[in-house]
Amino acid sequence: QTYAGAVTLGATDTLTGTNIGLAGGVTGASHGLTITGNTTLGTTTGLSSLSVSGTSLLDGDVTTTGTQTYTGTVTLGGNDTLTGSDIGLAGGVTGAGNGLTIVGNATLGTATGLGSLSVSGTSTLDGNITTAGAQTYTGAVILGNTAALVSTGSGAIDFASTLTGAGNSLTMNTGGLTTFGGLVTLGGLDVTTGTLSVNALTIGSGGLSLTTSGGGITQGGAFT
Repeated sequence: QTYAGAVTLGATDTLTGTNIGLAGGVTGASHGLTITGNTTLGTTTGLSSLSVSGTSLLDGDVTTTGTQTYTGTVTLGGNDTLTGSDIGLAGGVTGAGNGLTIVGNATLGTATGLGSLSVSGTSTLDGNITTAGAQTYTGAVILGNTAALVSTGSGAIDFASTLTGAGNSLTMNTGGLTTFGGLVTLGGLDVTTGTLSVNALTIGSGGLSLTTSGGGITQGGAFT
């Protein structure tokens, strides 16, 4: 199915096919959209919710009042912003050098090739995250699995709130600033960074390793 122009929903709709092309974008008019298959999606506004069962190529920002669920891998066609109550990216993201901004809560699988990543709400991380630039997690972060966060271009990695591992371990590597603004509770933590600012740490049997290459460690709480 190929829709070259803008699509306006007159009701909550389901589009089913091998490939659903919506390059002209979608105006939701407060309705929900379910796509069963793969999709190419331009700028989309006014949806109540969005669900895609296959892969997604996003060529514009996507805004919903409710949830967005991307089951397959998402590839960014540009610097994109996803706005909604909960953004599910379980299939992971291929950034192709572009930046991703999530306004809302996020569940995120493995993400590679991002220019940058910013999440305004809570984050559940179920895979490794690689960016060239900064990673910013404003809300509380939960590790769903053992994960690695890497900024290949020495971008800052900032956790403004708490970081909880549920027994999982985290490895981090950046030449920039790493900030843990809230309590960190993990199974293990291995950080290689330029400079480090950290509050309180509670680390399990996976152990703790903190290595800085360009500056000191600013400590605001106890390490246990």
